[in-house]
Amino acid sequence: MSDPTLERMCPFFIVSDVEQTIAFYANKLGFEIWNQQPESKPFFAILGREGRCSS
Repeated sequence: MSDPTLERMCPFFIVSDVEQTIAFYANKLGFEIWNQQPESKPFFAILGREGRCSS
């Protein structure tokens, strides 16, 4: 029997500093920025790794 494999994870977080959170996930954890709105001083962002999340 093999160990389970995590194929995709799509968490949602409400944070106080979106820019700082984007930087942490992108620079420290290797996530890609898929979308952020607006480009300057974003209040919303979607980041991901290794595949897109779908609803």
